[in-house]
Amino acid sequence: MDGGIIEEKWKEIGLHGWYFADKKQTMKQALAPLTTLPQQAQPGSEFVYGHSTDLLGVIIESISGKNLKEFFETEITGPLGMIDTHFYIPKSKLSRLAAVYNATDSHIKRASDTNTAEDYMLSQGHYAAGPMQAFSGGAGLVSTASDYSKLLLMLLNQGTLNGTKILSPSSVVEMTSNQIPYIDMDWNDGFGYGFALTIGKAGDLKGKTLQYEWGGAYNSKYYVRPEDGVIVIYLTQLIPTSGLKDWEEINAVIKIALGIAP
Repeated sequence: MDGGIIEEKWKEIGLHGWYFADKKQTMKQALAPLTTLPQQAQPGSEFVYGHSTDLLGVIIESISGKNLKEFFETEITGPLGMIDTHFYIPKSKLSRLAAVYNATDSHIKRASDTNTAEDYMLSQGHYAAGPMQAFSGGAGLVSTASDYSKLLLMLLNQGTLNGTKILSPSSVVEMTSNQIPYIDMDWNDGFGYGFALTIGKAGDLKGKTLQYEWGGAYNSKYYVRPEDGVIVIYLTQLIPTSGLKDWEEINAVIKIALGIAP
């Protein structure tokens, strides 16, 4: 089926993007139509950026008997002391929520406060005053650099932080190993369970995961370099970026400081 036709069918039922904060549904309800929609490719034949992590969230809810908010609070964010990581901002913390900005070709401006069907992803969003029904595993959390550093340090330390064990070392190894070696990716060396990977290609580092990373919709970035013992977190509230090279320039300086060839 033509790619444009597939996209239109997804748009018809509101599943063409990553944003669920405006939904007056649970994630299970919002994702239910997935089984009726045409797919972009045969599973296992190519990398497709989609709702796989959202589906995992629904599976966790089904198995645990908790919604994803409750599960994260009891199993991850609570034990790690991530006190400022939320699906939706508590009223007591609204004054700390950073504004969203839009970069155009000529300037950067504060995003609109309105939330229409056409601009909800480019506006201030529904994280403070939305329906607060959908807990998206794929793109649902807001956080701080301090909080997110705890999550990344836990991963860097093979699943444990300050004596609190979240994952087994073997689970971290699996998460950060290439799970799709049979798929040729042109923008990284492979993909683990949630992470894009940079893999060593020569010498003692050949085959080792040198860096695992991902980013957020509002131009946030992070990565972990297990061989160097380094984590990097870069948070912004900018969408779209319209060709800005801020992250590329900052990352280049970081890599020079680490003695890593570009």
